[in-house]
Amino acid sequence: MKYKFAILLLLLSTLAMAQVVAYTGTPYVSLNAASSTVPGTVYALQPSVYSYTWTVATGEPVTSATVNLEGSLDGSTWYVLDIASTSDSNWSAGEMRHVVNKPANYLRLNLVSIAGGGSITGKISLFR
Repeated sequence: MKYKFAILLLLLSTLAMAQVVAYTGTPYVSLNAASSTVPGTVYALQPSVYSYTWTVATGEPVTSATVNLEGSLDGSTWYVLDIASTSDSNWSAGEMRHVVNKPANYLRLNLVSIAGGGSITGKISLFR
């Protein structure tokens, strides 16, 4: 019985370390100068957070790129909440996007495509 409890405790502590709890009003970097397709850092959300503001910016010129804001209820199955693409906007000065009334327990940015060199930095802020 002690052995099972120790394994459970180890698994729970590992899960807790893998997540970063995000608080309202603070910008959190999910993609930090990403230059290849990659999911960003996952943030566990506080209860009652239903509004998100997120930004994307390039470190160098990028020919084309697409970044998804993704939400999850369980931290493993992800759904697209919003999409930013260079075909829709000019990222040379960055882009700020807003999402409301799409509650989730976890958020991340996912760089799903990038071409032409350069890198993408993406941040998420939470609001009530």
